[in-house]
Amino acid sequence: MMMLSRWLRWALLGLSPFAAYSLATGWLRELAPWTASLFLGIWSLSVLTSAVAHRQDFWGFAALTWTATWVLEVVGVRTGFPFGSYRYTGVLQPELAGVPVVIPLAWLGLLLVGIVWTTYRRAAMAPLEHALRLGLWLVGVDVLLEPMASHIAGYWRWTSGTVPVQNYLTWGVVALLLTLLYRRWLGERLPAEPQALWVLGGLLVGLCALVDLVHGYVLETFVGMGLIGLAVFWRQKA
Repeated sequence: MMMLSRWLRWALLGLSPFAAYSLATGWLRELAPWTASLFLGIWSLSVLTSAVAHRQDFWGFAALTWTATWVLEVVGVRTGFPFGSYRYTGVLQPELAGVPVVIPLAWLGLLLVGIVWTTYRRAAMAPLEHALRLGLWLVGVDVLLEPMASHIAGYWRWTSGTVPVQNYLTWGVVALLLTLLYRRWLGERLPAEPQALWVLGGLLVGLCALVDLVHGYVLETFVGMGLIGLAVFWRQKA
């Protein structure tokens, strides 16, 4: 598992400059269907393999999280609840019941990264406080992610043309509930390689912020980064 994790990180390192340049400039946009899925899939698997490593007790939580978020996405695409009315465009492949398989994998990856980021320099934290901080963190990530994913890259489209407020609220609530589940299941144990998850999270956040700024989404960039910073440093103790 450790060897696989290292190979995935090297592959991600090689793909990241291409992904950033392509998203920022539209270069080789015709290759987007496979490059987008490849990048997001490698990023998510890098997080998962770094988080699990030799800790076999993480696999059950990972499987449950993937399944729960996949079901939530299927319901969302078909009914418009709870995120709002949207559809996937076919850019991300393959799909299962109308939902790209990398989407619940990305949910899992973001949650595991958020677990690490929101425990920065804190020895102990009550489950509810941890859940609130991670909910805020994930909303900040979504504020950064939406312009790039829905408007620039076209991974999905909102029926109204704009991101509904209930989408952000849902991200926060889902993150809160999954964090409480994590703490109930695994206690205060962190993923196996927290330093790697810091770097992988920084890579994705930095990529989203860069692409958003290049395309003029300045407000979204500063709001998203502000929420992430607040979640990380909120009530930080020396």
